[in-house]
Amino acid sequence: MDALSPEAVEALFTRSDGDYLFARWGRPIAPVVFGVEPPTVAVLKGALEALCLLSEHATAETDPELGANLMVFFCRDWGELTGVPNLDRLIEGLGPLNYEPQRGLLVHPAYVVTPGREPLGTIDAWNWARGFKDAAGERPADVNESLRWVEDYERVAETAAEMPDTCCVYVGDRESDLAPLMRRAAELGHPADWLVRALHDRVLEDGAKLFASVGAETPIGQVRFRYRPRRGVKARDVVQQLHVRRVRIGKRAPIEATCLIAREIAAPAGVKALECRLLSNRTVASEEEAAELIDWYRARWRIRPSVMRSSSTI
Repeated sequence: MDALSPEAVEALFTRSDGDYLFARWGRPIAPVVFGVEPPTVAVLKGALEALCLLSEHATAETDPELGANLMVFFCRDWGELTGVPNLDRLIEGLGPLNYEPQRGLLVHPAYVVTPGREPLGTIDAWNWARGFKDAAGERPADVNESLRWVEDYERVAETAAEMPDTCCVYVGDRESDLAPLMRRAAELGHPADWLVRALHDRVLEDGAKLFASVGAETPIGQVRFRYRPRRGVKARDVVQQLHVRRVRIGKRAPIEATCLIAREIAAPAGVKALECRLLSNRTVASEEEAAELIDWYRARWRIRPSVMRSSSTI
């Protein structure tokens, strides 16, 4: 990392109004804790007091201006933290979330797992706060959130270039069904494969629509699995037929890809049949290769218990 200039260091410690960012550090620490049972508060208070004693820093029950100047949140997910009243007044720099009145930050991590679902950690993450909508309901265009998918792929591609004997696959949900991502992968020569959940029923080079064209293909095989119960839906054994076609997407500078549609057959009466649509640069010539792509996509769900979800709030 390059050395920081004195001016760059000063900027890190200066508020937008010119005041020193950490001016309150010279005051006694007055902590407040959210999200724990009363017995735990005493334990945390004792730990903070011991830390302050070792660092020769005073503690106090209240701050004369703020009441508390050190806030500690314990939460299972962001939903609990956003329930704190006036959170945006407690923490600077927060923006609106999917529910406009809520405040927080967004994180988009690139999380690595093996085919066996062994977690290897993150190699990249976007963190940002959305701007607030104006009177016309428009949000500032200062951040192009779609770029996060392309940059994620670039980081995976860089990693893949350093590991030529390892097959690296970038897996994304419906939001990553983006032509810029696919074109960037092609420009780089596909150092890493990509596999995304198809969202858009795109027009093919021959003018046909993607989903109807692929769905009309003769199935190359089947996959079977046990569907776990959901709210209002019972568990059941599912059989899906696999429809695959190599396609050229778009009429101008078409993108070559493989589309795989796994479509449930013989769904129970009154129950919507399960269907999964995937796009990838990889070719698929057999039932086994199609099932492998589906299994790889399922690895994306490993991110949920580990770092919440692909584009989540913190």
